[in-house]
Amino acid sequence: RPAALPDLQSTRELLWAGAGVLRDGTSLQLIADIAPDALQSRAAAIATPADVLVAMLVARAALIREESRGGHFRTDHPAERPEWTKHIVQRVGQQPQIGSLGDALARRSTQPVSPA
Repeated sequence: RPAALPDLQSTRELLWAGAGVLRDGTSLQLIADIAPDALQSRAAAIATPADVLVAMLVARAALIREESRGGHFRTDHPAERPEWTKHIVQRVGQQPQIGSLGDALARRSTQPVSPA
């Protein structure tokens, strides 16, 4: 594990504090930026510890979803918004995509996986 990245326990604590039940854009952005290059390529993602990748993916999706939903409350976006009953799909080297589960599955089956 690179020294610049938090250890497993620190990652857990950061995720709980910043993306737990109460969250806001600032705390989510801090988590999303833990390893800025980790999602740029397959090689970078493979070199990044799984706990860091998961924390970043959770935070990136929560940043996109500017609402409160279920057990998570965005203090900066307290209302639930019906237009956000969608899925957020994230892939290495691509921008997150928003749509229905069917859309996400259709995109997944038609997009080749790049080796790098």
